[in-house]
Amino acid sequence: MKKYLLLLSLVFPAFCSTGRAGVVELKLDKLALRSGYIFCGEVLEIRSHRGKFLRLGEVIFTDVRIRVSETWKDTPGQLPEITRQKKTGKITEITIRYLGGRIGDSWQKCPASPSFSKGEKVLVFARKFNGSLSTTGWFQGKYRLHQQGLEPPGNTIVGGGKHLPIRKSTSIEALRLQVREILQRGKKPAPERKGK
Repeated sequence: MKKYLLLLSLVFPAFCSTGRAGVVELKLDKLALRSGYIFCGEVLEIRSHRGKFLRLGEVIFTDVRIRVSETWKDTPGQLPEITRQKKTGKITEITIRYLGGRIGDSWQKCPASPSFSKGEKVLVFARKFNGSLSTTGWFQGKYRLHQQGLEPPGNTIVGGGKHLPIRKSTSIEALRLQVREILQRGKKPAPERKGK
């Protein structure tokens, strides 16, 4: 156990303290195609707990429960992190896990992990990683949504960033169309079999 704690104390800070420079920068097409789930929603709950991370031992994870308002990409199958309507199969809630968090006086921070706030409206690109659903490309898979204009229903804007696949803030409508085109282009027809 002591050797794992020593390894964790050496590797975990190196892994997380390198910051965002250690994360492979993705373009929007790769982000969308690598994601099993793309959705918009509101953060309902944030809860940290201890768990195993790869072969490094025990770390702090944070689970973020999100009420889904719109699904852009869904992968068939049932996962414990996903709640669906029984009749339609439509996703109603998804729980995303990220590395880092706080439990009492103990905390761990990984700059490559995204951050969430309760009540925050978000666009998330997610995939299965280390036995749970996580944002695709670490921090690159989470975007904050905000309203532009004083009168509801104002335009919903997706906040972009210099080192993100979505470089500048854009309307959710424009981004939805762009992602839909990427997903359609990414679906290649199955090769034809000879002799049949």
